[in-house]
Amino acid sequence: MSVSAGGFSGRPAEIPAIYVPVRESDMVFTVIAETFGFLGSVTVVFLYFYLFYQVIYTAIQTNNKGNLYLAIVWVFGLLFQIVENIGASIGLLPLTGIPLPFLSQGGTSLIILGCGLGMILGFKKSQ
Repeated sequence: MSVSAGGFSGRPAEIPAIYVPVRESDMVFTVIAETFGFLGSVTVVFLYFYLFYQVIYTAIQTNNKGNLYLAIVWVFGLLFQIVENIGASIGLLPLTGIPLPFLSQGGTSLIILGCGLGMILGFKKSQ
């Protein structure tokens, strides 16, 4: 309901926000979809896929199969979290408590994602 309230370019200011429990953590995608609409939602998904592209491209540049395998595992782990969270936000999947990477208020998840991204940034140094 909250996702569809955003329309194409976001909810107008005169329309009150729809109550969504746990807006800052598990359901942050509904806030983005309601506030910025379809355009904001597509932008978030596009930025995730651009991150995937950059990670895989960096791993390919190193010419090391181990780096490539590690990058692919990291990307697919991230992709699983994104699909699970967005699917739960729009009502296709059950709520599981998996945070939306880099956007939700998950502390442990953010630490692990930062460590993984740090390893991938270290690929550039090994060239």
